[in-house]
Amino acid sequence: MMSNMKPTKLSVLWLSSLGGLIALASFLGAGIGTYMAQQRQAPAIDLEPLRLQADSAARGKSISLATGWIDESVEGIYILDHLTGNLQCWVLSPRTGKISGIYTANVNVGLEADRAGEKDYVMSTGLFNFTGGAAGQKIPARSVVYVAEGNSGNVAAFGLQYDKNVIRRGNGVDNGTLELIGKAPARGDEVTRDQ
Repeated sequence: MMSNMKPTKLSVLWLSSLGGLIALASFLGAGIGTYMAQQRQAPAIDLEPLRLQADSAARGKSISLATGWIDESVEGIYILDHLTGNLQCWVLSPRTGKISGIYTANVNVGLEADRAGEKDYVMSTGLFNFTGGAAGQKIPARSVVYVAEGNSGNVAAFGLQYDKNVIRRGNGVDNGTLELIGKAPARGDEVTRDQ
């Protein structure tokens, strides 16, 4: 049996007020939530563009190429002739864009490889921060070039010293030697260092 209760003006007013308060609270909650979410977002970070600095290497049947950093803004290209064993490093002047340094060696001497027959060379560069080692105006380059010869199983590392002023100015050519830093047989335990 249903009760015959009639709503009074007071109960209708009370229910209407309660509904209005709930609607107001929902509206305020949504506004406060949106404001809080905006405040929690991470501040924008202004990053400088990244400068890519990468070394590369490529090998053909009779020649290998690799790049390596000479200093923080100058790169060199290493060229290995598989037929002769001659290794060169060309350094471009950042001012003129022309070759301003040429450094050479014959890797067969360092690798103790037989000059006769086909060679199985592989070459790569690495970044190295030498401390000391300056000779007059010449300072050590930041890259080392590694050459291995598969038939002999020998590996050698070469480095160079360059005249920073000649390279930067680009008004001449700094000639030098790629010096043997160390060598080791890849198929053995012994590592030797040139004195």
